[in-house]
Amino acid sequence: QDVWATVLYLIGLAAFIYACVVGFPPALAQIQQGIWPGSTQGAAGSAPSWIRLLYPLAVVIVAALVFAMAFFYLMRSYPRQMIKVAYWVSAAYLILFGIFLLGVRSWIFGGLMILLGLLYALAYRAMLFKVPFATVMLQLTTSISRQFPATQWIGFLATLLTLAFQIVWYIALLGLFNVFYSNSAQPGATVWVILVFMGKFFFLYWTQEVVKNTVHVTIAGLYATVYFTGTSTGDALAFHVPVSNPTLKSARRALTTSFGSICFGSLLIAIIQTLRFLARMAQNESAREGNWLLCLLACCLNCILACLEDMLNYFNHYAFTQVAIYGKDYCTAGKDTWNLFLNRGIEAIINDNLIDNVILMGGISAGFIGALVGFLVVFLDSLVASTVESYLLYCIIGFVLSFSCFMSMLRVITSGVSTTFVCLAEDPGTMERLKPELFQIMAETWPAVQWRV
Repeated sequence: QDVWATVLYLIGLAAFIYACVVGFPPALAQIQQGIWPGSTQGAAGSAPSWIRLLYPLAVVIVAALVFAMAFFYLMRSYPRQMIKVAYWVSAAYLILFGIFLLGVRSWIFGGLMILLGLLYALAYRAMLFKVPFATVMLQLTTSISRQFPATQWIGFLATLLTLAFQIVWYIALLGLFNVFYSNSAQPGATVWVILVFMGKFFFLYWTQEVVKNTVHVTIAGLYATVYFTGTSTGDALAFHVPVSNPTLKSARRALTTSFGSICFGSLLIAIIQTLRFLARMAQNESAREGNWLLCLLACCLNCILACLEDMLNYFNHYAFTQVAIYGKDYCTAGKDTWNLFLNRGIEAIINDNLIDNVILMGGISAGFIGALVGFLVVFLDSLVASTVESYLLYCIIGFVLSFSCFMSMLRVITSGVSTTFVCLAEDPGTMERLKPELFQIMAETWPAVQWRV
């Protein structure tokens, strides 16, 4: 499906490889002369800069993996409690963040955040009726993921792949700038560097979206296989699937017949992200020049694009679920997703909100653990300069990397929930026939499941 998008992405990949060939030699020469920020230069017996970077990253990744496994066990064992705790933690976070903003005299945004937190808390009673259904969905997805553990490692491997791509991308960009500055006297050099600069950022955004959505389609394909072929084994949450290596086969479909649709949907997000990058650049540049009218216009444009990006991301999540289940092209999947939202949209949004709260709470907790690991690296390693900049740098890296690893591994839950929701909404009869005990539980917590869209 959507072969043109695959061809377009491969052309972009070829251009990226060419940029790496041109940019790597000067960039590596510059890196060999430098040293990792925060290291004490000239320290006796100090390790090479790349080693000084890799070992704290490895410690952060291991800590994130351990925490993700422990959190996964808590979600599977205590789903209802985790949903309720995460809901109130989210409300408390909004209120505390608003108080912080008031403390730095950001009166408007601080008051707005406190108001949102209070409204979120007051809405709990209205959303309470969806907690039983969200509990069953969380139990179901964690049980299937436990039965097929490859789903969790796919997300983790995708995170490592994205991290490696970002490092290669940064090195190539550094080398291209060196090439540009060495040839800056040539006519048209400015236009050339602007095109390369924007093309590099566009392809970075596009590739990150392609990797993320490929993982989602792979996991969604597995859950669809379990839904349409799996039969109960006596336990309502354990299934026999008459398909060998269903995760591998789902990944094969995502990387072949559905890859064009993934590239198509990811392209739309990448375009918006690139436009947001341009708006932020214009905003910062106009602020430095004192052009407040242009700064205001750029800020408004960035806000509008951010809203569009959020909406399209949410829409794409369900559109790619349709792609994974039925093998549709992106446009057909989009039309069917819109029809699904018209019929069952509010249930999907509430259900996603309750479960996403749990995962986001775990991701933030994992981020703080990673930041603590980064702090301890600077505190305990005598070869790292104990400066404010070093502590800040390592804590930020630890938080971002640990948060990313956790969210990637737990992406299986959000993908599984959305897939099961779509299958239930469009074909509840299959579950009633193959998994009658589970269907009875679902019908008790969500009576509308008995009528298909």
